[in-house]
Amino acid sequence: MKNVLWIVSFLMGVSAFGKSAIPTTIELKTDKDFFVYQSNISIYEDSNASVSFESVLKKSDSLFSNGTKRNFFLEHPASTYWLLFKVKNSTRNKSFRIELYDFDTDDVCCFVSVNSTAFESECNGFARPFEERNVQHKNPGFNLNLQQGDSAVVYLKIKSSRNNLLKPVIRTSQNFMEYSLKEYLLLGVFYGLMLLILIYNLIYFLLLKNRHYLYYILFGFSLLLFLVASNGMGFQFLWPSYPMFNPYIDGASLSLSVVFLFLFCNSFLQLKLRHKLLNKILRVFIPLTLALFVAQLFVDQTLIFYSIDFVLFQLCFVLGLIACKGQYNKNRWFLLSFVVFNASAFISFGEKYGWIVSNVFTVYSLNIGIVVQFIFLSIGIAESIRDSYQEKNEVLTELLTTRKANATLRISELKQQMNPHFIFNALNSIQSKIIQDKKEEASKFLVLFSKLIRQNLENSDRDFVVLSDELQNLKMYLELEQMRLGSSFSYAISMVGAVDTESIKVPTFVLQPLIENAIWHGLMPLSTEKKLELKLAINERNLIICINDNGIGRKKSLELKRNTKHQSKGLQLLNERLTLLSNQLGKIFSIEFVEIPQAVGTQVLLTFEI
Repeated sequence: MKNVLWIVSFLMGVSAFGKSAIPTTIELKTDKDFFVYQSNISIYEDSNASVSFESVLKKSDSLFSNGTKRNFFLEHPASTYWLLFKVKNSTRNKSFRIELYDFDTDDVCCFVSVNSTAFESECNGFARPFEERNVQHKNPGFNLNLQQGDSAVVYLKIKSSRNNLLKPVIRTSQNFMEYSLKEYLLLGVFYGLMLLILIYNLIYFLLLKNRHYLYYILFGFSLLLFLVASNGMGFQFLWPSYPMFNPYIDGASLSLSVVFLFLFCNSFLQLKLRHKLLNKILRVFIPLTLALFVAQLFVDQTLIFYSIDFVLFQLCFVLGLIACKGQYNKNRWFLLSFVVFNASAFISFGEKYGWIVSNVFTVYSLNIGIVVQFIFLSIGIAESIRDSYQEKNEVLTELLTTRKANATLRISELKQQMNPHFIFNALNSIQSKIIQDKKEEASKFLVLFSKLIRQNLENSDRDFVVLSDELQNLKMYLELEQMRLGSSFSYAISMVGAVDTESIKVPTFVLQPLIENAIWHGLMPLSTEKKLELKLAINERNLIICINDNGIGRKKSLELKRNTKHQSKGLQLLNERLTLLSNQLGKIFSIEFVEIPQAVGTQVLLTFEI
């Protein structure tokens, strides 16, 4: 019986010890950092967030239990969590700091009793103005002053709307200073690099006016705002007196960055020109993301919005893969930037939830990934601009070649129009009139001839001429041919409907070669009455010019040319020139010889887009 009673008493003692409000004391023996682990902490969850510190202090033995959560995550936003632990200083250091890693913990209050003295309290956190902190650092924390051999009982009251980590760290003030300097130095280097990249691209945008750079800069500044909001730097330096902004800025800025990322992808990948379906998909998601941005200004559901934004980031990556298909080399930097970003996001997520070891690289992996992403995107944009300029140079070279060929053809056509035979015959006709003492006819002939030559020389440096001037020039030529050939043919020029000859322009040196060809190769071999007719009409946006003659026809004319070994290049030059103009201006300039069954003569149709 005695043995049984002894065993029962022992088990009751063990049970009582297991429920002790204050577990193993944290003994500070070295200068290293001490984390508050399960074995040396007690936790109490106040589900109603209504228990005061005095009540907690009186009922500590019944309220607190040993920590059982592996990483001490705050699971219920409506609850207030109390942490209880004891510290003993066995070093020569006198100044320590209790710090929480999560900068965005809303409200933290610390109650400390040194050597059983009265408790002293201090509060700060993400929901209080930053100026209330005794140490200007982004992470909430409290000073702890202990002489060598002193012991302290610490209560931490923590309440937050986020799934924060409830694992304080105790470090000496010297370690805290060194750690803070290194942390702020790394963050300064990071933000400095980001600003340099964005300013560099801003300068290029101002110089080149390229939309790639504009959307890229806006995306960068939005993402930069997200980063300063999500690591506490924004609260410390940008809006320290307005903690009410904290729950909304990071999520809203991330959604805004997704909007600008969509616009950048659409412009950079040229989806509007090359992939109309993908362009339509983005046009649907852009207003949806804007709605998400607005929603975050009113609703505090950070984790849900983060998840949606991350999925939308992947949408850009997937669209890039689809748009690039087979051209990965051209857009390799764009795709690599998303690979780096995704890898850094997964590392950061794993570190936050304790799946990956916490160190400088893992804590700031997202910052590192974003810097590398922006460097890759900058290289991709630079390559895109370079390729664009190469394409423009190729087009410009082709255009210069076309203009040179066009000028050569113009000179050839001018020679064709003012061919030596025509000039020689015209001068012979003038001489004949003079010899025959027909001075008035010779004078009239000479005046028309000089006007025609002068007009052709004036038009030689023009691509287009007003239709009325071209018709006037054509009439002079026809009158000269009539005078020279003794009015052996008749001609008529007519309009079908309203044709504004004063505003419509036509290519130079087009009509006269065709009229000349009709007279000399169609009408002159004919022994009967010779007629030439020119009709002009407007059909929608096209000027239609129809040239009809009642000559021997193209087939017989070609046979005569073969028999006489005559080689005419006028029509070939004309076709080449109209083709060049069509390619250069993207308009319709065409010539067509129409075969007329059971009819005499030739019909030529000219179509000029106005």
